[in-house]
Amino acid sequence: SAITLGNIFNDIIEMDKLERRKVQLDNQPVDFTGFLADLENLSGLLAQPKGLQFVMEPQTPLPQQIVTDGTRLRQILWNLIGNAVKFTQQGQIVVRVRREAQEKLVFEVEDSGMGIPQDEQDKI
Repeated sequence: SAITLGNIFNDIIEMDKLERRKVQLDNQPVDFTGFLADLENLSGLLAQPKGLQFVMEPQTPLPQQIVTDGTRLRQILWNLIGNAVKFTQQGQIVVRVRREAQEKLVFEVEDSGMGIPQDEQDKI
């Protein structure tokens, strides 16, 4: 829980930087296997109180380590998963990750919620 609080604090600081347009990427080696395990565990805990099922579907082989801004990647995925939980009343949230090219990973977040209205999708 201390790690989670630290992540929330970092998110607040980063949001402030983003609003002031002072965001800089900090690409560092990231234990991708551990990153995905943490994401799965925390997301499952977030979905559980609503009775939602959380499913992580990694398409192997995936690298054990990647070079990225782990904080930013976590923030983006956490926001997508958080919104999926928020707007899903029943069913499941699925996160898929696959390697599309040697240096490219693709993440998909799918839920059984109401979805984004067609006229709002252009704003994303």
